[in-house]
Amino acid sequence: ALYMSSHIDKYIRAAVIDTLQKTMTSPDIGLAYIYCNYKEQASQTLVNLLGSIIQQLIRKRKWIPEDVFSMYKFHKAQGSRPSRAEYSKMLHSVSNSFSQVYIVIDALDECDESSGTRRDLISEFTNDAANWQLICTSRDLGDIGQIFEKSSRLEIRASEEDVRIYLERR
Repeated sequence: ALYMSSHIDKYIRAAVIDTLQKTMTSPDIGLAYIYCNYKEQASQTLVNLLGSIIQQLIRKRKWIPEDVFSMYKFHKAQGSRPSRAEYSKMLHSVSNSFSQVYIVIDALDECDESSGTRRDLISEFTNDAANWQLICTSRDLGDIGQIFEKSSRLEIRASEEDVRIYLERR
């Protein structure tokens, strides 16, 4: 995992994702990204975040694994949604169709901590999938720093000049 202790603005975020998309062109490499936003915590549940990642990976693959498609058909017929365990199973199934999967989680510190969503999201990607590469950005909060204490870390700080330019443009 690579942990960047800072938020990156939307232009840098777009450049990071764009760079990953341009360099990871092999159809055997998956890329998915999510942006956590404290204003959207109610809708950014664990299953919604996992669903977004699964959807992005399926679009990259351009075909749906049979077990994922069967689960989709079952829930559509029942008028229900998959459980967290089923989303986790689908994520593993889709990920296993790639040799490498890059997951980018931006603004992790804005993911809901009180409901356990942040903890559960990180544990989903730090458990047992050997082909996952996790890149997270966050302010350096205690629990997040502890989770990534053994990960590669890049600290990003604005220089005084950057802050001055930003303020002048505002």
